[in-house]
Amino acid sequence: MKRVFLIILTLSLLVTSLLGLTACKGEDDGVPEGMQLVRGGDEVGYYFYAPEEWTVSCVGDIACAYVSKLDSTSVTLVRAEKPEGELADYFDAEMKKLPFEVTVLKSGEKTAFGNVTDAYKYTYSYEYDGATVGVMQIFLSFEDSFYIFTYSSFLEEKRDGVSYYDFYLEKVSKVIESARLVSRTGEVSKPEYETDADGYNLVSDKSIAGFSLYLPKEYEVAISSGLVSASRTDGANISLTKATFTRITRLEYWEQRKADLEPIIDKVTVDGEEKSSLVELVVDKKTEVKNSRWAYLFEYTYALEGVTYHVYQVIITTSNASYVFTYTATEDVYGEHLDEIKTILEKLGF
Repeated sequence: MKRVFLIILTLSLLVTSLLGLTACKGEDDGVPEGMQLVRGGDEVGYYFYAPEEWTVSCVGDIACAYVSKLDSTSVTLVRAEKPEGELADYFDAEMKKLPFEVTVLKSGEKTAFGNVTDAYKYTYSYEYDGATVGVMQIFLSFEDSFYIFTYSSFLEEKRDGVSYYDFYLEKVSKVIESARLVSRTGEVSKPEYETDADGYNLVSDKSIAGFSLYLPKEYEVAISSGLVSASRTDGANISLTKATFTRITRLEYWEQRKADLEPIIDKVTVDGEEKSSLVELVVDKKTEVKNSRWAYLFEYTYALEGVTYHVYQVIITTSNASYVFTYTATEDVYGEHLDEIKTILEKLGF
C-alpha cells in the first residue's frame, strides 16, 4: 500500500484540475433518497453513494465524488492491501512518510461504515499551499478485503464562521451511513479498444479529451476521460491532459511544476548543503508534434524514496487548446521505451 495515503490525500486538491474525470457509476436499484451511486457492484465489493448534486469521478481504482470545480471538498473509497501488524502502528508510520507536517486530531476511534462495524476513524489536518486541509479517514475490514474511506476539505471559513469541513459533515455522515459492503466476486472486465495498423490501442475519446492517443497494448489504462493515464508492468507511465495554465507562460508553468514537486521528492546533500534532488536536463526546447502549432520539451530527473525517476514532458499547443504529455519511468527503464514514446507522439491526433 506504499504511498496510498499521499495519493488519496492529494486527490481532493488535484481533482478540480483534472478535466472531466471518468464517471464510474454501476447499476443499483436501492439508491438512497438525495444520493447517487458513485461506484458499486460485486466486482468491486461495495456500493458507495454521494450527494446527488456532487460530481462523480474515478481515478484508477479510487471511487470519488467532489462538490464542484470551484470546491474541491471530496469523498473517496478505495480497496487496498491490508496492513500487517496493528493499524495504529501502520497509521503512524504512514503519517511520517508524508511530505508535510500532520496534526492528528483523533486517533483510532471505533466507528461504523455502512453495514460494517469493524471500522476505525482517524482525523487530522495539514498545511497545503497556504491553506489548512482537514481529513477524516476510516479504515475498515470486510471479509478478506480492506478499504480506506477519505473525506477531505478545507478548514478555512465557508460562511458565518463555519468551515468548509464542518459545512459538509452532515452530508458526509449520510455518505458513510449509506455505504454497503458486499462479497467481492469476479474481476472488472477490461475494455475493448479500436486499434490502428500497428496494433496500437486508441485509449482516449476525442470528443471528451480533445485528442486521440494511441498506445501499445502493453499499457494498462487507469484513467481515460479528460485525462488519460496508462502504465506498463515495469512502472513506466504516460499521461496526457488538457493544460490548466492558460494564463501563464511555459516557463512559469515549469517553475510551478518544480514548486509542486519540491515538498514530495527527496533531498540530497552536496558539499555539505541540502538541496533538491531535481535535475534539469532539457528546459523549453522546441520540438515537433504533428498537428500542433508548437511543442516544447522539458526533461528532468528526481529521486523519490531513494529511487531516481526520469521525466520526458512535452507542452503542446494546437489551434484550440494546450496539452501536457508526460512520460515518467525509473532511470533504469527510461531509455527502453523512449523510441516508443516518440512513436506515440507521432501518432497523436487533435
